Formats: sequence, C-alpha cells, structure tokens
Amino acid sequence: MATVAGKSRVVPMRPRRRAAPWAPHAMLVAVLYVSAVGLQPLQDRGATFAQYAVVDQRLYMPFYVALALIAGATWWLRPVYPARLFDPWLVAFLCWAGFTMLVSPVPGKALLGWGKQVAYFLGIAALVVTFRTQRSLVRVLGWTLLAFVVADVVAVGLRPDVAIHHASDAVEPTLAGLWRGLHPHKAKFGELLAFAVLLLPAMARGRWQWLRVMAIPLVGLMLLAGAKTSLLALASSLLLVAGLRAAARYAPGTLVAMVAAPMFVLLAVAGGLLLPMLLVGLFGDATLAGRTQLWGVLWRYAEAHALFGSGYASFFLGEDGPLFRTGKPMLMRMGNAHNSFLDLLVTTGWPGAVLGHVALLLAPVAAAYRRLPHDRFARLWVSVILFGGISSLTSVTLLQNERASGLMLTIAYFALRQFTHRGYAVPPIGTRRRFRYLREARA
Repeated sequence: MATVAGKSRVVPMRPRRRAAPWAPHAMLVAVLYVSAVGLQPLQDRGATFAQYAVVDQRLYMPFYVALALIAGATWWLRPVYPARLFDPWLVAFLCWAGFTMLVSPVPGKALLGWGKQVAYFLGIAALVVTFRTQRSLVRVLGWTLLAFVVADVVAVGLRPDVAIHHASDAVEPTLAGLWRGLHPHKAKFGELLAFAVLLLPAMARGRWQWLRVMAIPLVGLMLLAGAKTSLLALASSLLLVAGLRAAARYAPGTLVAMVAAPMFVLLAVAGGLLLPMLLVGLFGDATLAGRTQLWGVLWRYAEAHALFGSGYASFFLGEDGPLFRTGKPMLMRMGNAHNSFLDLLVTTGWPGAVLGHVALLLAPVAAAYRRLPHDRFARLWVSVILFGGISSLTSVTLLQNERASGLMLTIAYFALRQFTHRGYAVPPIGTRRRFRYLREARA
C-alpha cells in the first residue's frame, strides 16, 4: 500500500526475475578451464621438457568420467537429447572410427580414446541442453575466456621465466620472446584470444556495448603471442561469415555452393603454386617449422593405408608409433599431424577423414546458412566453426578435447543443433519456455 497525492492505492509488485541456475554455469567454467588452460599450467619448457605438449593423460580421466556422469544424468532427465542433437553424419563418423579399431596395433588404447571422445561429445551436448538461452551460454563463455586472458597477462608479469617462450626452450627455441601465459604453447594462447574476440559482438548488447572496444587489446595480445595462424583464421572467418550473410539474403545455399566450389578449387591450385613464397612471406619459413616434412611422411603412410589408416587414435603413440621408427628427431617428437585432415586420414582412412569434416564443418554451416541474415548467435557459431576449419590447415583443431579450439567447435556444433529457428530441439532443463529463442534471436 502506498499513498499518492493524499490517496491510497495498491502499487503492483515488479515481477521477480528467476535466478539463473548456477550448476550449469559452474560446470561449463570447469570444462573451459580443463580444455583451454589445462591441468598442468605454467609448464617449464627447459632442459627437462623432452617432448612437445607433454601431458600426463591420467590427470584427465576424472574429467571424462565427470562428463560421462553429466551425460547420463541428462539422458535420464531428457531421453531425447542424444537422438536430436547428434547429426547422422556425426554418428556415421563415430561408428566408422570405432570400426577402424579392428586394425589398431594397440586396440586397448584405441578403445579408450574412442570412449573418451564419445563421452566428451555426450557431456558437452548435455551441458548445452542445461542452458535456458543462448545469451546465458555466450555470456558464461565470454566472461570466462576474458578471465583466463587476465590470468595469462598476470602470469606474464609475475612469472616471465615460464609464461614467455625463451631461447632455452628444449623443443622450440625459435619462439623466444613470444607470450604463452599459462598455456604450454603460444598457439593455445592465440586461439583463446581469437575465440574471445569472436564472442565479444554477441556479448555487447545494451549496457555492455563497450565490450566491442576490448577487441583491440585482445588483437594486440595476439601479436605479442605471435599467433599468426589464429590472426589469419580470425580475419578469414569474419570475412566469410559476412559474405555468407549477404549471400543468404538473395541466393539459396545450393547455388552459392555451386559457385563457390570452382572458385575454391582455383584458389587452392593458385595457393599450391605460390605456397613456398607465401610461407616465407607470412611465416619466414618455407617448411612451417618442419610441418611440410611431416606432411610428406603422413601422405605416404595414407597412400599405403587408405581405407582404415592406423586405427582410431593409434598413430601418434610415441615410442610405439610409426614416426618413432623413422629415427628423425623432428618427427619423433610430433604428437599430432599439425593438420586436422591429415590427422584423421592417417588414423581413420579416407572414409573417416571425409565423414569427420562433413559432420563437424560442412553440415553445421550448411544447416545454419538460412539463419545468418537474422540470427546473431548463428553467425557466432558459424564463425567459430569456420575459424576452427581454417586454423586446422596448420594445426589440429578437430576432436582436440584438451584445448580451447576443440571445446568451442563442439559447443558451436551442439548449439546450432539445440537452438533451432523453431525453438529448442530439446527442452532445456529448468524451464518450460520452449520458444524463448525466437524472441531472443529478434532482439
């Protein structure tokens, strides 16, 4: 009851906003930390650092067990979520990858790797389902990545002996002076910064418009980290999304694909002819730090094992793998192919490489094509996928569960499947508002 101008009247109470569920936010922050920073931050890459990205995999087993438990709980509450969020292409790839384990020289390790990948997909899909809106999902991702960036800068200030690459690096002394923060390598720091830049426009709404300015210092940090690949992939993905958005207003996706395919072939041929000159001009090294030598060995191996490869997760095995038997120090320390297509090609053969790239790159972008003109979140997720696809040319980003690129690509894939133009594919846990996405997309 309130008195206004000498008269009493009832003042209606403002509706109370429902509190955001804290559990999904906390779980996503924990998963982000494990994937983007890792369980062994501030690694010393001195004389005792004998191999690239040395990580004790036993530390990560509780991480995958927790994701499996989250997936199981969500499956019990929402039985339809795997069927609606897993595209047939992805199911086909996982089935083929499991089938290739029959030829693996280490079937036990291959089965463990395949099981971890399935648990990872199910767990991340379950986390996406627990969020009521895309806006809350993007805010948690964005603010968490910005917090990690601040921690990286603080680490550089407090521990420059570890957070900056030095000439005493046991593996890559040529990276001396480049920032890496809490991460084992400057490339992981660079991709973290790139994803933060991609998230800023989606976060900058209302009183948070000033967040757009944060892109400037983030790009500056990418320069300090020497993240040339991430910078090129970031610029290319933003330009491609802008072009696809303009094309989606006037042309169907089939027509755009028919026009873009021959142009892509011509650009690929031109790039192949000018590749040595481009590599020297952009990176100062025509071999890309030994990558071209590695790729030659992998292509020859793929020619001899075109159908099944070495078996899923059965090629880069350290002393038990084919590269170790070459006797070349540069190849013996490689932990991946430094190219996502070649990485899948040598482990799952041509069927696995094609299915994996169609499932994780082409199919999600094609499905979201018509939404690009009016849906800012669809543009965000497509830009994340394109960034991962472009950067995968010189590094492994697909199916990399313990780095930021693998997590962001997986979240983008499932977010596009969950938040469709008709509403939610699976009703999010904790709300009955099935079509909030439609109002959110038009905001």
